[in-house]
Amino acid sequence: MSVSIVRCVLQRLLPVFFVCVDRSPEGDSLLGDERWYRIEFDGQPAGHELLLSEEISDPVLGRLRRCERETVLRLKRLGTDLSVRARLSTVELQDGRLVRWNLRRAAADGVLLQRSGVWQDSIGAFEVRDGTGGAAVKSLVECPQQPRSPLIAGWLRTEFPEDARIWTTSVFFPESSESAELQFELTSKVQRTGDSETGGSAELMYEFRPLDFPD
Repeated sequence: MSVSIVRCVLQRLLPVFFVCVDRSPEGDSLLGDERWYRIEFDGQPAGHELLLSEEISDPVLGRLRRCERETVLRLKRLGTDLSVRARLSTVELQDGRLVRWNLRRAAADGVLLQRSGVWQDSIGAFEVRDGTGGAAVKSLVECPQQPRSPLIAGWLRTEFPEDARIWTTSVFFPESSESAELQFELTSKVQRTGDSETGGSAELMYEFRPLDFPD
């Protein structure tokens, strides 16, 4: 198990970029792993995330990764309660491309979101089933390419190009049923030497934001 910190930096009351600090042992895989993340807003604790992951096998797609993320956010801004409790489960290819997902999200105002989706490669779209508010509604969400999972911590370290400082990739967000091009920047990499048989570790810091986010 490892513990990391995810900080959300706010500007104009909107998240401009995110900072993800990964302190995993070198060569460590997220497969069959459990990770806790402390969420901070403006330097103050605001909740946590628990990320579980395991490897599974599919007769057609081969080796896949199954992940589950539980998020608890306690936050008030300008007198408004923005607290959220959510559970997102995904099945992904080894490079993080999203195959199917299931989301259940409850907000402080009592709104419950229940939504799931399956990638249809033949048409380049997710088949989405929205069960919010009673009867299920089905729709197609087309994407220019098969986007990656929003559980970024599961694939970012292995897929980020080794010699790059900035990298762009498409990520799908079930909460909005949309994909977005995100730009990732490796801002810090620190090698640490361990005192035990487990060896050293690498502390990596990334910043990322949507490409079309206004300056």
